Amino acid sequence: MSEENLKPLVIGNWKTYVSREASAGVLAELAEVPHPKDVEIVVCPAHAFLSEAAAPLLANGYVLGGQSCSLDPDIPDAVDVPASALVDAGCKYVVVGHAERRRMFNEAEHQIAHKVQQAIQSGLTPVLCIGEDADQRRSNQTTKVLQQQLQQAVALFGADWSRMILVYQPQWALDGSTVISVIQLAGTIRVLRQLLQELHEDNGVGFPQRILYGGSVDEHNAASLMIGAEIDGVLVGRASNPAERFLQICLEVSLAARIGAYHGPRHAPLANGAAA
Repeated sequence: MSEENLKPLVIGNWKTYVSREASAGVLAELAEVPHPKDVEIVVCPAHAFLSEAAAPLLANGYVLGGQSCSLDPDIPDAVDVPASALVDAGCKYVVVGHAERRRMFNEAEHQIAHKVQQAIQSGLTPVLCIGEDADQRRSNQTTKVLQQQLQQAVALFGADWSRMILVYQPQWALDGSTVISVIQLAGTIRVLRQLLQELHEDNGVGFPQRILYGGSVDEHNAASLMIGAEIDGVLVGRASNPAERFLQICLEVSLAARIGAYHGPRHAPLANGAAA
């Protein structure tokens, strides 16, 4: 396992919250303020700002990521950027299947799986977001939905989960009006690890998998979620800007990891339910 995988991961997804003018200010602040070295920090600027954001971010120890990628590099796409172009821009990661894209662009599971495949083939690490909506949560369909979303991805690219990051991103907890509890999150993370174990090609053998949480994460709840739910990091949206707020989240994750003696991704539970 690489040194990076032994660190908790914080991904800041700027979406379109940050304008070109604001982007310059955020980048300057990120360059000036020291950030924790025991956390891998990824910044995903808007695609229009990738070229100008890459150099200052990479020079100051941050990792670059894309907010999405296209389905197929051979098909003209007026919306998304080819995975290969993200690699050329200096990206290491790309977010795939974000809840807002599922909802606003009606991205289907097979399309998301194709994006995962494109990312892996181009040398990117896909950050796959999965999660149920409010109606599915209320009707106790969370496990069924997560299983279906995982199975779609496995059907296309296989079960090599070591090549990707998984993000639990419940659609009902994105706007900040409903905040997930540590108990709720911990239970769902346990379910996810069990589902991954069942889908893994070497059934019955534990394997490490980085699982993040992405649902209205901020500087006030990042540490408690890290410790209480045994996640490997967080995907941050609106709170990834301004820089001061984002860096505070990174510090909270660093502190939580040290308190919890973080040693890298947890293993999926074994078939008998015991911890690996």
